[in-house]
Amino acid sequence: MFSSMVKQLTLGKNTNFKISKKEFEKFQKEYIFEQIKGIKMGQVFCNKYRVHNHILEMLSNESAKYHIQKFYVK
Repeated sequence: MFSSMVKQLTLGKNTNFKISKKEFEKFQKEYIFEQIKGIKMGQVFCNKYRVHNHILEMLSNESAKYHIQKFYVK
């Protein structure tokens, strides 16, 4: 089940885009202000870095954080 979910998350997505761990830490600090507004982490990440991943935008914050770290942080 998990492998099919990963396949759906990455299907047709450009996973060549990467940010550094330091950049991700900075993003998380900046995200706190957006979280107060009720905006999901995946949506903020996609908007900030111009990533087109509709599934990431819909994930819970915990799942989005895991997904971002796995596929977008080098």
